[in-house]
Amino acid sequence: MNLFRLIAALGLASTLVLAAAGPAAALTFKGTGFYARFGPSMATDVRGLVIGDRTSGDSPRLNVGLVGLLPHIEFTIVGRSIGCSGTPSSSNRAFRLEAMADAHGDWFATGILAEWSRTDVHSVWINWGDGAVCQISLNFFGPDVNGGGGGLGLTKVGAGTLILLLERRPNDRARLSIVVNGLGGNDEVTIRLVNRLCGGTPNNTWVTLKLTDVLISSFKSTTVPLTQNQLDSIRSMRVRITSDAETKWQCAPVSLMALLVP
Repeated sequence: MNLFRLIAALGLASTLVLAAAGPAAALTFKGTGFYARFGPSMATDVRGLVIGDRTSGDSPRLNVGLVGLLPHIEFTIVGRSIGCSGTPSSSNRAFRLEAMADAHGDWFATGILAEWSRTDVHSVWINWGDGAVCQISLNFFGPDVNGGGGGLGLTKVGAGTLILLLERRPNDRARLSIVVNGLGGNDEVTIRLVNRLCGGTPNNTWVTLKLTDVLISSFKSTTVPLTQNQLDSIRSMRVRITSDAETKWQCAPVSLMALLVP
């Protein structure tokens, strides 16, 4: 398990609660939440996804998959109520997470329990040493089969963990972002987005994506054809990682989300 600590945000009444971050077999994202997508940029090699969700009856959760950090570097993930162009201060800090990257420069943790006092998370910052990167976060409500904004999924496949983000784009397109960790190296990963829940046989596969030569940890992103009606009918993802040890299909729910306009 990766080393991490959750600490209270300065100046806020809520306390972030330390909890185990073991790998989840599959996860349904629900209630209100946010996500931030870190893609390649000129400033940093950090890539991946930071996702938070909460319901009135459940403790809030954070699910994080990051690649491209330096090996064994200490860093923080901070949620704030300002955009990336603002000046950070303790008054707009929603939560703060301290962590240490593994030997490959990656950090994955699923189902971290955390309590943050404010729901207006507008940006997520990753800070390390003298470096930092920020991405605007988007708020969502889910699952919502009529939401149309996109979908989220997380599953354990063999020795690996896969986190998926699907975002609606104009002209019957969607952006698919996938971050994986714990693979054997040079694996082949196949993902299908289908119209049946796990346990049922799908009769429509709307998206099929095959990734080859996938490293131990990787971030992949591509644009796929997908109409609004097809997106709204997605119920699960079927995933297969082909290697010397793993060839079976696994199923996990895809939680459709409605994006909340500020």
